[in-house]
Amino acid sequence: MKLVHNTAHSIGNAYSIIVNKIPKPTFDKLTNTRDEQYSKQFTTSLLLDMPPTEHIRFLPKVEALEDMDNVVFSVPDDVMKWIEEAPLVNIATGSVSKIETDKYDAILDTLSQKLDEMKRDNVALHEAMEAQRKQYEQQLEASRKVQDQLQKDNQEAMRRMQEAMSHQGRDPRPVCTVQ
Repeated sequence: MKLVHNTAHSIGNAYSIIVNKIPKPTFDKLTNTRDEQYSKQFTTSLLLDMPPTEHIRFLPKVEALEDMDNVVFSVPDDVMKWIEEAPLVNIATGSVSKIETDKYDAILDTLSQKLDEMKRDNVALHEAMEAQRKQYEQQLEASRKVQDQLQKDNQEAMRRMQEAMSHQGRDPRPVCTVQ
């Protein structure tokens, strides 16, 4: 994608991507709104060193078409609508340069290195988030213990006050309660 995009800079971010033949488990993770992190990671790696686009469509693998020749496939209506609504770009003939296929391996190496770095950073981020979560849980537990102790101390003080008042012949019921 990068090689082609580099030949026509006027495209900018007005392009669309269809990622097809996605195995069902992966497709479900990519399109499941509860697992947005997986989709974001995939999209980030897909668009590495590319202008960002919001026009990305994931399509599952169609098992019925696997290893078939000369098969007519009816594109689902929602996919056709998405294609029809994709951004259009008019590219002037003179603004297109030759695709530099000799740079493919170098670009692939660079992108692989960046992707590896992102994965390492992601692991470090998750480790830091887990450490923060544990610290938060410890602080929350300590706070609960302090709160429980304060409540016990308050109840004990109230009990002693009621006991002292009953020995003095006063009504031991509190005028107000503190909780």
